[in-house]
Amino acid sequence: MARAGIPSVAVDTDRCPESLVNAHESHSWQPNVIWRYHEGSDCGTHVRNRQVTRMTLRPRTKAMSSQCTDTDSVDSAPATEHWTSISKHVFNSYVEANNAFLAAMGLTRSSEASATQPDMDTTTSTPAVEVAFGDENWVMERSTDNFNTLGVGDYVRFTKPIMDADVTAFAQVSGDTNRLHLEPEFAEDTQFGGRIVHGTLVAGTISAALARLPGVTVYLSQDLEFTGPVRIGEAVTAECEIVEDLGSDRYRLQTTVVNEDDETVIDGEAVVIINELPDE
Repeated sequence: MARAGIPSVAVDTDRCPESLVNAHESHSWQPNVIWRYHEGSDCGTHVRNRQVTRMTLRPRTKAMSSQCTDTDSVDSAPATEHWTSISKHVFNSYVEANNAFLAAMGLTRSSEASATQPDMDTTTSTPAVEVAFGDENWVMERSTDNFNTLGVGDYVRFTKPIMDADVTAFAQVSGDTNRLHLEPEFAEDTQFGGRIVHGTLVAGTISAALARLPGVTVYLSQDLEFTGPVRIGEAVTAECEIVEDLGSDRYRLQTTVVNEDDETVIDGEAVVIINELPDE
């Protein structure tokens, strides 16, 4: 509030008028600030609900008494210094209020968080899951265990059930989230009358069989024809038989997958390289 007999003027702190500074030549400005806050203004002063800062206008006196205790003693300072002081104080109060709000919300300023938390390596590494090379539900049969005698007519068979966990894991890893494989109600209304296994998951048993040939098998090509569905929980058997020796450890194989009823669900042909196992 302005004192009786002394004029006051309301200043919109969102605009920071030049007339405030220019008035220094004939008058001084005495602040009477109400500490309320508003979003950022052009000159750094913040007022809530657009509350203005009221400035008391006092005529400048030519002589000042050293005994005077009135606030006129600050009139010797330039008006710009008063304005700077006001701006800084309001800004600091705004920052404190903002910090209090963040604390009430359970949040922390990024600068404070970085100062209180030690430097941490943001790179996360997922530990590799140890893979079992065998399972009691897996069955393997092959015509030879000797790499040196491997040739046309040799074969390998691999059998395993494909469970719901396998289908879910494959959908997650591959990104193939076709509802036909994952949603029972949706699958019931399709031509299959229920959920079926991903065709490429079934085809994966061919790769599993090839990996069990004596030596180290490397895929070069694979042709596939899907001839029937595989139900969730059904066991399938992949059979790979060498039909041609292409030289340089390259072989052509007939590859098939059959279901529990010995019906072919996948038919195809593969070309692979089979190298001798490295010395351990």
